[in-house]
Amino acid sequence: MAWAGSSVFCPMCFTIFEESNYIYRIMLVVDRFMHAIGLHGNSFLPLVMGFGCNVPAIVAVRHLQNKRQRLLTILIIPFMSCNARLPVFVLITGAFFAPNAASVMFLLYLIGIIIAAVSGLLFSVLFFSKKSPLAPEQITLPAYRVPPLRPTLQKVWSEASDYLKKITNVVLVASGIIWALNTFPLHREGDLERLSYLQQAGKAAAPVFAPLGFDWKISVALVTGVVAKETIVSSLAVLYPADSDSALSERLLGEGIFSQAAAAAFLIFVLLYFPCIAVVNSIYRETKSVLFTLFSVSYCTGLAWVCAFLTYKIGGWLM
Repeated sequence: MAWAGSSVFCPMCFTIFEESNYIYRIMLVVDRFMHAIGLHGNSFLPLVMGFGCNVPAIVAVRHLQNKRQRLLTILIIPFMSCNARLPVFVLITGAFFAPNAASVMFLLYLIGIIIAAVSGLLFSVLFFSKKSPLAPEQITLPAYRVPPLRPTLQKVWSEASDYLKKITNVVLVASGIIWALNTFPLHREGDLERLSYLQQAGKAAAPVFAPLGFDWKISVALVTGVVAKETIVSSLAVLYPADSDSALSERLLGEGIFSQAAAAAFLIFVLLYFPCIAVVNSIYRETKSVLFTLFSVSYCTGLAWVCAFLTYKIGGWLM
């Protein structure tokens, strides 16, 4: 999973930037732009880390001194398209937008950034401007230095190990639950039509996703994406059996499972709906607020549905 490698790589990069004092130059360069969405420049690096994995990016927010900045940054980090979404993007763009696959993928990342900026501005105006206005902050530029090896490694190990201990248990439990739901009840001999609990949940959720052009199997794949976005591809491979990734893309394209408009809506939904259970757990651990965590999940998922619906309708007219 993407968060496993990023749990070490992202804290390492952040610590090197911090210990070398390079981070202050980054903050200064982007500070004016970040002010436009109600943040200081020191929120920029956690947002960039979100392109690797949202979980260590949210953990990195604890370095921000201002509570307002921490909460606002956490709210928009999920819109940074993490590596876990990449296999889904590659599969769908390769199947339905092959001549312009690279451009479509670039557009997806750009849409995520734009929605993060607009959401940051919206939250800043609605929730933070009066109760906790953006406090002025002076960014000093200390001299560059070579990061001391021992303290840097100790800091990286401390943060990465702490993160892995917390997150591994959550992902293992969630994966076990998804496996059980997809396995039981067991098929009896001659009873091939019996659906697993997960498949039943997918059929129950189908009316919610039908306006987006998704069938119940696509709904199941999106539900499994709650554990990790990479599982969406493996779920599609199970639900639409194929010999290889290329055969899977050919089947999705050839059997009319997706229209091109529905494929675009699917990409938008995967881009915007809340990343995974590990991210939800990290948001709760950093904020200690169930309401804040539920709001973040609800906002991301609701916005994903609305944007996917508009994409499907507009795409149906244009494609």
